[in-house]
Amino acid sequence: MLRRKVTNVRNLLLKTARLSKLKKTNDGILYKQIEGVSYGYEKYKKLFSWMQDVLMNNRDAASHQNIMDRVKKDLLQNDYEELSLLHFNNDYIGFKDGVFNLVECEFTKKEEVEKDLVCRKYFDMNFEEANEKKSVYFDKIFTDQFEDEGVINFTKMMIGRSCFEVGRFDKWECMLSIVGKAATGKSVIINLVVAMNEKRVGAISDGFEKKFGLSQIANENAVVADELPADIERSVPAKKLTELIRGDIIQMPVKYHQDLIEKWKVPMIFAAMDFPQYKSSIVANYIIITEFAKEVQQINCTLKKMVENELPIIMINCCKMYKEYREKFKDVNVWKFCPYYFVEMRHKFLLAMGFEYATEGCIIEKKIVREKEVE
Repeated sequence: MLRRKVTNVRNLLLKTARLSKLKKTNDGILYKQIEGVSYGYEKYKKLFSWMQDVLMNNRDAASHQNIMDRVKKDLLQNDYEELSLLHFNNDYIGFKDGVFNLVECEFTKKEEVEKDLVCRKYFDMNFEEANEKKSVYFDKIFTDQFEDEGVINFTKMMIGRSCFEVGRFDKWECMLSIVGKAATGKSVIINLVVAMNEKRVGAISDGFEKKFGLSQIANENAVVADELPADIERSVPAKKLTELIRGDIIQMPVKYHQDLIEKWKVPMIFAAMDFPQYKSSIVANYIIITEFAKEVQQINCTLKKMVENELPIIMINCCKMYKEYREKFKDVNVWKFCPYYFVEMRHKFLLAMGFEYATEGCIIEKKIVREKEVE
């Protein structure tokens, strides 16, 4: 009797899911297909919440307390055609009239898009409409801080690079960290990265678990820190951080399960008021520092929203910049082609950690290398 009721409830849910064009993720989130496009899905509801809505007046579901739990477990563990697992292709963003490939930076018309393609993010506008826009507010964050266009473009390129798995297209072994004063736009950029990934991101914050934290974020699209914890070295030691940045094979404890051992692929971007508080000088070779040191005279309280409205053109332009850089320098040490500003920021970072002598030696060596390259 109980088995029959479980089957009835499951079949009703599957029928509803098919009619509503729903798909699921491994963590129990439902996504709904956007009307009129096969490649666009938007976050809908949590699985159990949706079940409660559909079965609100269902007698079978209400007849036994274990039915809902059993059906939820069944729907999560089995890949039914009516409620199949959603696989995002992170190389694409979608528009009403087609998709844009972030790797090749090419547009494909709607009628030519592959049947099973699901974009990482969908924008309810035509591609040309997005492509013709200017990222005025996003650009102003940088022009308020820098006059050097090379520094601005390199930082934007690093944001575009965060759209892809670690080590997929280059051997630079580095990550971006934005440091500086409050209300300069650091958090806006972090929120932008979150929006680029439809909130499928992990976070390093004050509550980050030292033992199990990495395994909990290992399958996200990106990892961010909106305000890097002061005790970051306790949560993510210097050696471990460099392994993550390089994309090494690492061992990650999992609560109540066997350790996870796999290659780290998740890109990271940090923001903080000050330099990352590490005691090992080695991290300075892996972190590209952009400093927002100038106070913004007129603070725009709507900046976050304004920048999010520019998101499609920001993603397109930043990924185009990354494509240009990697085609020229994919196998080159990042410190040999980045604007010299970033080498000076590495100097400043090392000084902040108390490595004055080592820093001077490093910078002098780098200047000699630069001079030889110029010759």
